[in-house]
Amino acid sequence: MGEGQALASAAIALPAEVERGRRISWIDATRGIGIFLVVLAHAERGFVEAGMMPLDPAVRDFDGAIYAFHMPLFFLLAGLHVEQALAAGRPAFLTEKLKAIAWPYLLWSTLHVLTVMATGSANRPLDLHDLAGIGVRPVAQFWFLYALFLCCLVVAAGWGRFRLLTVIAGMGIAAHAYFGSGNMILQTAQLFPFFLMGIAVGRWPAMRGEYLDTPTLATILLGGALIFAATRLLQTVVALGGTDHTILFYIGAGAGIAMTTTLAIILRGRMPWLVRLGQASMAIYVAHTFFTAGFRMAVQKMGLALDPAWLLAIGTIVGLLGPLGLYEFAGRRKLSPILGLGKYVRS
Repeated sequence: MGEGQALASAAIALPAEVERGRRISWIDATRGIGIFLVVLAHAERGFVEAGMMPLDPAVRDFDGAIYAFHMPLFFLLAGLHVEQALAAGRPAFLTEKLKAIAWPYLLWSTLHVLTVMATGSANRPLDLHDLAGIGVRPVAQFWFLYALFLCCLVVAAGWGRFRLLTVIAGMGIAAHAYFGSGNMILQTAQLFPFFLMGIAVGRWPAMRGEYLDTPTLATILLGGALIFAATRLLQTVVALGGTDHTILFYIGAGAGIAMTTTLAIILRGRMPWLVRLGQASMAIYVAHTFFTAGFRMAVQKMGLALDPAWLLAIGTIVGLLGPLGLYEFAGRRKLSPILGLGKYVRS
């Protein structure tokens, strides 16, 4: 076996696809895992709130584990290409974010409120007051887009002064420790450090196509899993004692991100559907609750008694495939930007 073949068999390469306009498969695969977890968690909470699934300790632990890192993961991923985007200048960067984040937020928040008002049978009723307030009070899962846009504004304003941005991130951690995350500003402050971390990771040599060998990947995956499990256990103990667990949150989220990213690198070639889910992640994020709620309401109206595991599995599949179908339909007709579904990537 030649040296090149030996290297190929002993390592998994991160592809050199960082040139402008090209996709990076491991990032898409990581988004794919992340969006799968988002749909799974939202479907689970919807069924629990509707009284269709019991909130037993196992479900509570499952829910807590997913929410411990899946949003920090998306903030880190969103930061990876910020430096590249800002190279075109602040005006171009902000214009792009208005199209890619603010417009989907406004459109789909409006559709969500109107749909809930029209059906009148959602777990969380909404009215015209909620519709009028989406500029300052995000509804449902759309808070993520609102917070992400705020992060982009902060970074654009402070670009070129990375130390200042680091101080702001530190203040976000302190604010979370002292005040929690009870409003939109505090939620954004809590997650801004992950966005800034994504910008830093975007400069990492592996982003430019260097190799991570298999033992290194296995070590990161196992280490991340062990640290994440340990922080979950410690957070439970600390919470019982009434002590703040901010540091455990950030350590656990970081471990979960490392674990998920490494898993994505390993699986991207074996499970190309993960990459596709990642490419369609914006469409899935903004539209999945329409499909999962529709499925939930249909099951209730038909009086079906499904096993909770089957209920969750089918609801998650519906929440993924419905938006994915919308993404394909709109993308092939060049409607994705108008419908706020993210950039369409041909499969």
